[in-house]
Amino acid sequence: MQKYNSFVEIRDLKGSWLGLFQIVLFCFGGLVLFQLLGLLPFFVFYDMDLTSLSQALSGQNDEPIYRILLYAVQGTGATGAFILAPLFYIARYQNAPASYYFSQDTRHWQPFVYTVLITLCFMVVNSIFIEWNLGIKFPEFMSGFERWAQAKEEERRLITEYITDFSGFGELLLALVVVAVVPGIGEELLFRGLIQTRFQRIFGNPHVAIWVSALIFSAFHMQFYGFVPRLLLGALFGYIFFWSGSLVLAMVAHFFNNGFSLVMLYLHKTGTVNFNIDDTESVPLETVGFFFIIGAALTYFFVTFYNAAGRN
Repeated sequence: MQKYNSFVEIRDLKGSWLGLFQIVLFCFGGLVLFQLLGLLPFFVFYDMDLTSLSQALSGQNDEPIYRILLYAVQGTGATGAFILAPLFYIARYQNAPASYYFSQDTRHWQPFVYTVLITLCFMVVNSIFIEWNLGIKFPEFMSGFERWAQAKEEERRLITEYITDFSGFGELLLALVVVAVVPGIGEELLFRGLIQTRFQRIFGNPHVAIWVSALIFSAFHMQFYGFVPRLLLGALFGYIFFWSGSLVLAMVAHFFNNGFSLVMLYLHKTGTVNFNIDDTESVPLETVGFFFIIGAALTYFFVTFYNAAGRN
């Protein structure tokens, strides 16, 4: 199994840093273009005005059609920015087919099981960092930044509540596509497949590449009060990619993290389970310790599996 530092031969015309700049431009262009395409049917068929649009995009209108609008804008924008733009870049500037990024040895089921269980254990352990990050207080001279960060957090909270206020199972499936499938594929293709491999070439150190990419991944989401747990999550995806050489497994981990949270929210809202995964209070430390030990053991087996596969 190949490690990601030889995952793909990068063929840039003017160097790796320029390649990063090109990737950012393509992704930004894909985001803007496809968000506009996602909005177009609503202007054409629903006679939507700018006021209604603004309310929908900020989660301030309870009508189901506006929630569908938000799904459409987020889904098409993310598809354009994180899937189509990177695929265009790969086709234009790299000498490997796009299918190479999605290759995975399907003869073994163990890596998929390890990936899902490691991610589940990580989610429990990460709860203590979520609670800690939310409780950070800034000195007086940083009060302006603190107000901005709190406003962004409240804005994100309202939108999250809005898109997860499912009116039925159909909306859950739609949310899974927009919040789990598209980011799971696209963000891993971009942040691990393109950016992390490029930083590996620039720095010559996989660990620096993983953490710098995770830093950018977390900063991109523009949520300071979720910055540290998302940084750690990005590092987890990066190490899964590094240890296995498989971007598909990083995508599986990303999809499971987002999808499991959505399903648990849906089950809580329907009264099927009492546990609210959106609760920011961390689980008991003894539970965190138990899942940390289990996750560490699973990670050892995961790495050992690929070390053995590399020798065969």
